Amino acid sequence: VVSSRLLMIIGVCLWSLATLGTPIMAELSSNGYILLPLLSIRAIMGAAEAVVLPTMQRILANWVPPEKKATTLAIILSGFQLGTVSAYLVSPWLMDQMSGLDGGAADIEGWRGMFYIYGVAGLVWLLPWYFLAKDSPSANNNIVSAEDCTETLVNTMIEDDASLVFQECLVENEAGEIT
Repeated sequence: VVSSRLLMIIGVCLWSLATLGTPIMAELSSNGYILLPLLSIRAIMGAAEAVVLPTMQRILANWVPPEKKATTLAIILSGFQLGTVSAYLVSPWLMDQMSGLDGGAADIEGWRGMFYIYGVAGLVWLLPWYFLAKDSPSANNNIVSAEDCTETLVNTMIEDDASLVFQECLVENEAGEIT
């Protein structure tokens, strides 16, 4: 079994690098080459992006009690939509600000810079994810003790896997408080 945390790191890293490479591949495609470089980099981005939802589902299965999973998933998916709408609102302004600074002519909107900023933002996001995200409560060093965990039996509805044990644990936060 592959670590969900690691899979998310690989996916977001490839996704971000492909986003950074999009303007370069678009330039290659517009200089008389076929569209293959641009289509290839966007295909890599899409494939890397595809790991996000299954990985998130796996992490939620390990961390969130079944009775709270629907609410947690709704909040996360709402965050995806909020991020998309926010990008739609910010991107035109960002393109105006990057005009002439992103390798394009000063009189052309800075569409390249938008890809550079979003690509770097994805790579920056990886830093807290790398240090803070854990696959499961058992992988979290801040869990106070095994006695502070309660187990819930979850039916996965798969014949080969009759049940999944879910642990709800008390976790010690940075201030030393038990939550």
